[in-house]
Amino acid sequence: MSMHQEKEQAVPVCWRIKTSGIEWLREKAREQDRTVTWVINKLVEQAKNAEEAQHASAA
Repeated sequence: MSMHQEKEQAVPVCWRIKTSGIEWLREKAREQDRTVTWVINKLVEQAKNAEEAQHASAA
């Protein structure tokens, strides 16, 4: 993040995730020494970027 970008505000959410999903997220967080929230945010960011790239290449 550059000095000119402001940190995007986080919004609290409550989702129901299958047990196997949360276990996987916790394991990924442990492997990366991060929080589950960080892992979820990275996964969402990656999915969003992939979708935007796919739309850009289709245009």
